Amino acid sequence: MVDSLFRRHCLHNLHLGSVQVPWEECKPMDERLKFIARFLEGEKMSPLCRAFGISHVTGYKIYKCYKVYGLDGLNDRSRQP
Repeated sequence: MVDSLFRRHCLHNLHLGSVQVPWEECKPMDERLKFIARFLEGEKMSPLCRAFGISHVTGYKIYKCYKVYGLDGLNDRSRQP
């Protein structure tokens, strides 16, 4: 299905070369930091989670990690048991 969408929109013929794309790559740490900054500025959790496209559970998890570990809590952690 993805391949058919890719071909339908002629993206397979697109050669970017040295052309810059209009969006920037975002890193999870940066997004979490923006999330925490907006939450600490007083935004409510529900609209903030909606804006970032995450669930309330994830929003509160990010906040809890920040509260416990500070900025280090926003880094990706190992999933190894």
